[in-house]
Amino acid sequence: MKKIKVLHLITRLISGGAQGTALAIANGLDRNRFDVTFACGPQDFDRAMAARWDRDLIIIPDLIREIHLLKDIKALIQLYFFLKKRKFDIINTHTSKAGFLGRVASKLAGVPIIFYTPHGSIYRPFYFGPMATYFLSRLENFAASFTDKIITCSVNEKKDLLRHNIGTEDRYVTIYWGREQPVYTFAPIAIGAQYSAQGTPGFGSTSSPHLKPSRAKSRGSPGGLHLQIPSDISIR
Repeated sequence: MKKIKVLHLITRLISGGAQGTALAIANGLDRNRFDVTFACGPQDFDRAMAARWDRDLIIIPDLIREIHLLKDIKALIQLYFFLKKRKFDIINTHTSKAGFLGRVASKLAGVPIIFYTPHGSIYRPFYFGPMATYFLSRLENFAASFTDKIITCSVNEKKDLLRHNIGTEDRYVTIYWGREQPVYTFAPIAIGAQYSAQGTPGFGSTSSPHLKPSRAKSRGSPGGLHLQIPSDISIR
């Protein structure tokens, strides 16, 4: 039986709740039924997160978090040719930048099924001003018009997106991410001093439950890792 080809695309592979959730979803797919690829931009690349994935990991060279017209256009072109070549059956885009560029590229490349998981709402007063919020919501609404499902992790997230006129209610589905119960070990530093706690945060959490965070990170360039960077999406 031919496997269903699935791509999970996220803007950055950093140590965070959205990234952990996306990897958990991708890892949870039945390998007998699905041929799964994971893709991200190179910005703030976290090797520890990459180590959670043992299949195709693709770097989209110009996919970054910030708004940058030239890089965004290049990233869109890179994604288009990559999607056109690999012929995925399903794409699940994660977070705002990868969500927008990935969906537009998917539509242009003819990907049959397009999903978008925002992992929270960016439409808060402390993110952008009124004009920027309105402009971004119009872009999101445009992409929502050819998105099969927008996957939110809470009803409030869905309501916030709908409040900004992003898509129609029938395009939304809410899936509550499971959370594992953390196991803590406590070690006093000194009498009256803080305690450090090391545990395992659950999937979908956006921050560690540690009293004193002590997670080891290894960020920087992807050098030293075995990554696939297709030549056909490299624009210089």
